[in-house]
Amino acid sequence: MEDLYSAPPKQRADAAGNAPAPLTANNIVSILFILTALVVFPLWFGKNYDTLAQAKLDFFVPAVVIFLIFSAVVLLGRVLVHPRRVLRRPEAFTLSDAMMLLFFAAAVVSWQCSPWPEEAYWGSDYRHHGLVIIAMYTLVYFLLSRFARRLSWVPAAFLFGALPVFWFGLQNFLGKDLLGLYAKSSAHFIDTCISTIGNWNFYAGFVCMYLAVMSSMLLKSRKILLTVLYGFGVFAGSAALICSSSDSGFAGLAVLLVILPFFIGNWRQLAHYAMLPALLFLAGKAMHFAVQSNHGVTKIPLRGFSKMLMESIAGWVFLAVCAGIVVFCLILHKIRPNASFPAALKVIWGFVLAGCVLAVLLAIVYFSAVNTAVPLGKLEKYLRFNDSWGSTRGFAWIRALREYSGYDTLQKLFGTGADTAKHLYMPKYYTAMMKLGNAIFENVHNEYLQYLVTLGAVGATAYIALIASVVTRSFRRAGRSKLALALGLAVLCYAVQGIFNITQTMTTPVFFTLLALAEACCRETDAAARLQQPGASSAQMPEVSDIMQASGHSV
Repeated sequence: MEDLYSAPPKQRADAAGNAPAPLTANNIVSILFILTALVVFPLWFGKNYDTLAQAKLDFFVPAVVIFLIFSAVVLLGRVLVHPRRVLRRPEAFTLSDAMMLLFFAAAVVSWQCSPWPEEAYWGSDYRHHGLVIIAMYTLVYFLLSRFARRLSWVPAAFLFGALPVFWFGLQNFLGKDLLGLYAKSSAHFIDTCISTIGNWNFYAGFVCMYLAVMSSMLLKSRKILLTVLYGFGVFAGSAALICSSSDSGFAGLAVLLVILPFFIGNWRQLAHYAMLPALLFLAGKAMHFAVQSNHGVTKIPLRGFSKMLMESIAGWVFLAVCAGIVVFCLILHKIRPNASFPAALKVIWGFVLAGCVLAVLLAIVYFSAVNTAVPLGKLEKYLRFNDSWGSTRGFAWIRALREYSGYDTLQKLFGTGADTAKHLYMPKYYTAMMKLGNAIFENVHNEYLQYLVTLGAVGATAYIALIASVVTRSFRRAGRSKLALALGLAVLCYAVQGIFNITQTMTTPVFFTLLALAEACCRETDAAARLQQPGASSAQMPEVSDIMQASGHSV
């Protein structure tokens, strides 16, 4: 089915029923908040990195409250003018809606039962990820999923909003403090923070979501101008990811690269897919040139995949191979523009992917539980799970599970309160933490284990089910909306890097905004599809009429 967003204006009008109507008040209010969340919020910062999380919270909470007030006023006006139309038939209640409510309910119960209720309400001193911000996420989800429509502009807004964030990150990477944040920050934050996002792992999480959107739009783009635009977006995001030098960020990128092939529909799209690794290696070489021009000075030490992308000579060979694949596939598409990409190749890719995942899991089990003595070199931090695994994340995970096993029944269900994980480690494991890495854990460094110990099995299950539901719904609509694919992949990439990362106020609000937009896109796509059915009319389906009017279409 033709993508409603990429179709010509006349086709879009026909698909919706008639010519698009002017923007409604609901559209305008939602647009203003989306721009605030995706463009202004990432750039917002305080006096220094020590207070950045608080500054983000102080910005995001009032923004959501204002969004709620204006949406309530608009909704009240609609009720007064057209009470029957608004109250006649509510929108469908999905599994995603139920899981979002359950997630919030778990946070409320855990706060009520927490030994540290004030901390569970506001969050810890640095993360600030307590009940208050979870309540904001819930509001954002339901407001955007109901009112946000006509979202085809979102990727471009995200691109141009992220570029300044990446520019400041590049300057920080090269040792330049354009915003003066390093000069006013304590030594710990100076060594671990970048741009207006903060910790380089948080920065990588933001870049993962951005790259998922840009890569998906590049894959599905048909016009040369859009291909160039999103190609530049992928290049900029790849350079930003290299600046972060974060393994969790590259884990998110890896998931993006292995999932996208399942959505390739023709040879042109395969060519665009081959551009993704090519742009990644090109960004690595560009970063290497930037560092050499800066006399080899970098603020963040080069390591792991970032070091390989910048310094490996083989990168040029791989870049040339990818360029050859791009040209070859474009020629095939030119010769047979209507040819579909062979489905058998996707099946083969699926089996290869499953085999690789199984092999890695078996290797981790073998080297962690069976053969624990054989030296693994640099691979030990990936293949042998112990206290030192994953930059000592193994220590945090093992202790979190150990403490959770000692919870009473109520705590196992609802945890000890949002953002109270530091009480698992302090003071019980203080001495062990200092011996291990001269660092203190106040977070589990795994979003899912974090929610397990703080919001219990109910909260963690609801969070996982929420992500799974939104991603599944988005992927099922990918054939009708490339934006649904882009937003669904952004949610998935964040979810994967969250296995190694932390919930906080710097990037998690962006994640919940994109998650809400993915749900909104699914609803809009469904409404448009129902109107395209033979014999369908707004008179027969009044709830569809309301949805399309809310999205700015007349029916």
